[in-house]
Amino acid sequence: MRNPSAYGSLVGIRPTYGLNSNAGILPDAPTSDTVGPMTRTVRDAAIVLGVIAGPDSKDPVTAQAEGHVASSYTEGLSSEGLQGVRLGVIRSFFGEGAEAGKVTAVMDAAISDLERLGATIVDPVEILHAEDIVSQGNNTWGRWLYENGDALDEYLKGLGDLAPVTYEELREMGSGAPLIMPYMATGGMDTPEYRKALAESTEFTQEAVQTAMAEHNLDALVYPTLSLPPAPIGQAQTGSNCHLSAWSGYPAITVPAGYTVDGHPVGLEMISTAWTEATLLRFAYAFEQGTHHRRAPSLAPGLSRE
Repeated sequence: MRNPSAYGSLVGIRPTYGLNSNAGILPDAPTSDTVGPMTRTVRDAAIVLGVIAGPDSKDPVTAQAEGHVASSYTEGLSSEGLQGVRLGVIRSFFGEGAEAGKVTAVMDAAISDLERLGATIVDPVEILHAEDIVSQGNNTWGRWLYENGDALDEYLKGLGDLAPVTYEELREMGSGAPLIMPYMATGGMDTPEYRKALAESTEFTQEAVQTAMAEHNLDALVYPTLSLPPAPIGQAQTGSNCHLSAWSGYPAITVPAGYTVDGHPVGLEMISTAWTEATLLRFAYAFEQGTHHRRAPSLAPGLSRE
């Protein structure tokens, strides 16, 4: 939800893995799948998160949310929410070249705004395994390759007569995104390769976040949601930094940071450790209220209130 939110000048939250239910959702990679709000404002996102958070008997993973759901995700929202906060900037998540430079210019201004609004900025902050995280995030990565087929098969079986096909039949028919299907001929989740990919991706991303935050006494890490402007239709999009949260299972929020010189929205993302959604919402709200970057899209007129 963070990539489309960033490119749509929206607020998007990826909650801690297990905070809310995935029951009934078309799976991608079950060990990292989660859903979250996509809204126009941080307050709206906080309201929605309060509705969907919590254990669900149809999704056993959510049992771990017990005791971690905030009584209210709107209660701590304040325009002063960045006062005294320490934020670290992951410069290795910024891109290189002219196109990436357009995003970097917006982010640099946004980082100055964070400081103006009361945050102490540590820039740059180096994180462990940064090169691996960035390089694998720009490619189809092992964990997803192994999980997707098995997970989709289970989902299709659950639909009964509504979906009288299997994942393998869909793959043989060529159904699916052409950029993705050729990579799905793996041995599934019962292979040593899968278990290795799962353990490594979770371990090194959690270690990266925890170590950087502890070393610099940080409240959150900051970086562009995507380091590049949106790709033209038909071309693969690269530059996403969303995998740090997806692999670690830690929460992240993207909030509008401004627009490139070409008019493309840029998302500023913040990540912290598990179950810190209320904290991230507080930071994002203060930034939003101190900048008001979002502009309504010009593709269609606003709806009449009559």
